Amino acid sequence: MATTVVFPAGYATTQIGQRFDEPNGMGLFNFLMVFGAFVLQKKFATRDLNRWQLGGTWLAGVFVAAIVVVTKALVADETQVKMMGAGYLIGTPANMLITLLAIVGYTLLFVAFFRGLAGLLAKINLPAKRVAYWPILLAMVVFWLLWTVPYFPGVVTWDGFRQLLEVQHQRIPALDFTYYPTNHHPWFSTLIFGGLFSLGRTVFGDANGGVMMIVIAQMIIGAPIYALATKYAFDRGGRILGWSTFAFFAGPIIAMNQQVVDKGTFYFTWVIAFFLVLLLITEKIGQRTMPAWWLFVAYAVAGFLLGMFRKDGSYVVILASLILLVLSFIKFRRGLVPVAVATVVILGGNAIWNNVAIPAMHVQPGSAGEALTIPMRQMAYVVLTDEASISKSDLKKIDKIMPIKHLKDRYDINQGDNLKSTFPVNSFLRGSAEIEFVKEGVYKKAPTPKIEKEISDFMGVWRKMLLQHPITFVEVYLQASSRYLNPFEETDDKSDGLMLGWGYMDDAYMMHPDWYKDYHMYLSEKDRENDNAAMWIYMRFPLVEMFIHTAMPFLMLIFGVVAMRLYKSKTTWLILLPGLALFMTAKLAPVNGNMRYAMPGLLIIPLYMSFIIYYKHQRDAAK
Repeated sequence: MATTVVFPAGYATTQIGQRFDEPNGMGLFNFLMVFGAFVLQKKFATRDLNRWQLGGTWLAGVFVAAIVVVTKALVADETQVKMMGAGYLIGTPANMLITLLAIVGYTLLFVAFFRGLAGLLAKINLPAKRVAYWPILLAMVVFWLLWTVPYFPGVVTWDGFRQLLEVQHQRIPALDFTYYPTNHHPWFSTLIFGGLFSLGRTVFGDANGGVMMIVIAQMIIGAPIYALATKYAFDRGGRILGWSTFAFFAGPIIAMNQQVVDKGTFYFTWVIAFFLVLLLITEKIGQRTMPAWWLFVAYAVAGFLLGMFRKDGSYVVILASLILLVLSFIKFRRGLVPVAVATVVILGGNAIWNNVAIPAMHVQPGSAGEALTIPMRQMAYVVLTDEASISKSDLKKIDKIMPIKHLKDRYDINQGDNLKSTFPVNSFLRGSAEIEFVKEGVYKKAPTPKIEKEISDFMGVWRKMLLQHPITFVEVYLQASSRYLNPFEETDDKSDGLMLGWGYMDDAYMMHPDWYKDYHMYLSEKDRENDNAAMWIYMRFPLVEMFIHTAMPFLMLIFGVVAMRLYKSKTTWLILLPGLALFMTAKLAPVNGNMRYAMPGLLIIPLYMSFIIYYKHQRDAAK
C-alpha cells in the first residue's frame, strides 16, 4: 500500500482517491521489491537480537522511511515557490493519515531490507587465497583505455577551463578582462593542473599535449589506487563483492572520469585512497596490533590532499582523525601517538597553506556565498512566501546579501547557482555580465570589512528566522536535498557529473584561453557518439541505474551503521561516521541530485561493505 501512495502536484483535499496511484509498469517492480525484502528477512535475518539491536534497527527504518516520504511530499509541486506538498504533512486528517500509512509501510520495508541484507552479508564466504593485485591493475587500465580513447586528449570541463584561465592569467580581449588567482577552486589543485598543462605543452608541443598530460597523470595516479581498493573488496568482501567493485571501478562511469580535466577527478582518487587507508588502520587497531608506519604516512598524505582539492574534505578528515583517536584510546592506546602525529601533519599542512602560502601568492579567497546556498534558499523562501513576518530592518540586512528584487526570478529550490550569483563577493564569474560587474566594482573580488559585517548581520537574521520558522527551514533543506535522500525520486541526468559534452564551450567566449582554437579531440565526433551511446546503455541497466542513484550513499551508509550494530559492534561502527560526513558535503552543494557531488559517497560504498563483512568474519573467528 505504501508504494502506491502518491503526492499529486495539485494538492488533493477532497478527492482522497488521488492519493493512491501506481504508474503503468511499476506494479510488478513494487511487488518484487517488497517481496524480495521480506524474503531476504525471512531467509537470512538473525533472530538472536537484544532489544537495543532490534530497537536501533527499527529506529533507522523509521528515520529513512520518514525522510523518503517527507521529501516525496515536499517535491510534489516544485513549479511554484510555495511548497504545496507540505499540506500532505500538516493538512486535512485524511491526508495526514495516508501519509502516515506510507511512513509505516516504508518502515516495514526498510527494516526487512536492513535485517535481511545484514544476514546475507554475514553468510558470504571469504576466499582462502587472495586475489593478485597486478592482474586487477592491468585489466582496469585496459578497460579505462577502451572507454576513454575516443575522448582523447581529454574533455576540459567548465571548472577545468576556469582553473587554467586563472593559473595562466589569461586575458579575454572582448571583455578587456584578465583572470586573476582565486581560491574559488582550491588553488593547490589549480597549480597542479597548471604545472601539468605547461609540462605537456612543452613535451608535446601544443595545447592538446597540455590537456593530455593532465589526463595521463590522472590515470597513472588513479589506476593503482582504484586497483588497490578493488583488491581490498576481493580480500575482505568475497568474490561477489570483489567482481561487483571491479565492474564499477573499471566501467564507463569511473573510466570516463579519468579523462575529464576537472579537480573532481583527482578528488575522487584521494577519497578512495583516504578511506582505504582509514579502514586498514581501523582493522589493525581493532585487532590491537600496530599498523605499519607507511599506513600513517599514506593517511597523512591522502588526508592533506583531500582538503587541498575540496575545501569541505578537511572536515571529513578531522572527524575521521577524532574517531581514530577515540578507537585507539578504547582498543589500542599505542596507536594514539601515530594517529595524533598524522593528524597534526594534516592540520598543520592545511593551516600553513591557507594562512601563509595563499596570502603570499596574492590569491583572492573564494566567495562565502558558495557555502551559503542552503541558508540563502531558506531565507529567499521565507521572503517570497511570508515577507510580513520579517521586520523592515531585517529585510534591509537581507537585501545587502541577496537583493530582494531579484529573488522571484532567481529562486530555484533545486539549483542555487543563480541565487548565489547575487552575493556581493563574486568569485563565481559564471557569465560576461558578472565579469562586467566585478570590473565595475558592483561585485567585489574579496570581502571588505563592510561586507563581512553585512554577512554577519545576514546570518544573524537567518538565526532569528530559524527560530521563528523552524519547520519551514527544515522543509526547504529537505526539498533542496531530496535527490540525495530519496532513492525513489527520479534524478534529471545521471551523467551530469561527467560533463562529456563536446563543443558546449564554443559559445562561452569569456571562458576561452588563447589556445582554445588549437584544442580539439583526436578522433571523430561519430566515435565519441558511439562511445557515449554505449555508456548510456550501461548506465540504464536496471541494477546499475539503481546503484548509481544519488541517494544510494545515504541508504547504504545508514544500512552500514545498522549492520555493524547487528553484528554487536560497540564502538567500531563509529568509523562509518566519516562516510556519512562525506555524504553530507553533497547536501551543501548548490545543485540537487548532481552526480559529481554524490560520486564520493558512491565510491566508498564497496569499501565499507567489504570492511563490514570482514569485521563480521573476524568477530565470529574470535569466538
